[in-house]
Amino acid sequence: MADEKQFAVRSSDGTTLYSIVFVREGGGIRVRCNCKAGAMGQMCKHKDGLLLGDATLLADPQKAPELREVQTWIAQSELKVLLSAIREAENAAKTAQIRAKQLRQRLAKTITG
Repeated sequence: MADEKQFAVRSSDGTTLYSIVFVREGGGIRVRCNCKAGAMGQMCKHKDGLLLGDATLLADPQKAPELREVQTWIAQSELKVLLSAIREAENAAKTAQIRAKQLRQRLAKTITG
């Protein structure tokens, strides 16, 4: 039997509500969002935010305990490892961007005298 949790989240402009559904069945978790990107099967900022437990996205703050329950589902699944790997890669990319900017500045100083 599958467990299902549904949440309403606001669009970035705050005017539209989107529906995100988490379904846990067996060891897997499926996530659907009805925003344009989500409807095409892409990763959207709504899915990403709720996967990370960002309760500020919820249209109804009373649903925060249900989101915390979903977080326990995630902690018990392979999604935990994937989310951690994504955060690690994003942090490495930010560090690389900062380093590249520093090197460009150093190059500029070097070639301009």
